[in-house]
Amino acid sequence: MRSFIAIDIDKSVRKKIVKIQEEIGKAGKMKFVAPENLHLTLKFLGDISSEQCKNVKNELKFIAKQIEPFRININGVGAFPPSQSYIRVIWLGIKEGYEDMKELLEKINKIELGKRADVPHLTIARVKMVYNKELLVKKIKSLSNVEVGYIDIKNIKLKKSVLTSTGPIYKDLSVVKLGE
Repeated sequence: MRSFIAIDIDKSVRKKIVKIQEEIGKAGKMKFVAPENLHLTLKFLGDISSEQCKNVKNELKFIAKQIEPFRININGVGAFPPSQSYIRVIWLGIKEGYEDMKELLEKINKIELGKRADVPHLTIARVKMVYNKELLVKKIKSLSNVEVGYIDIKNIKLKKSVLTSTGPIYKDLSVVKLGE
């Protein structure tokens, strides 16, 4: 099953993200992450077996005991790749709580499955076609310090992702509380 480790985004913060998506959407054709699917990906695991899923759940329980709940501030729009000559992904960054998030990522990256995640970010759009590159770059720069909101990180989730023609469908496979 296709899976990843993530943190969900609070509803109040999702509303602000949708407004940002609408603002940058004026510069090109983009596939926006649906509000109900917004999350911070901590690690993409790819296709894993039932046995591997069980092992990841156990590892997440172990990691969660080592990390106390913390708060992050979602702040600032950016893009990958960072050169902005060929923008593929538009994301929101983390301002406050970045070091706590990096510590959590370091522990999760020890799970031997999937792709290593190094930069905590929240993907909000994948760029399909740019109508006006200058406008897109200008929009991203104008939103580089936008305040989105605070999120209390209390748990981490192992999620299953089923790809459909209308977009991915996510299902929680495991939810572990930090500090427990």
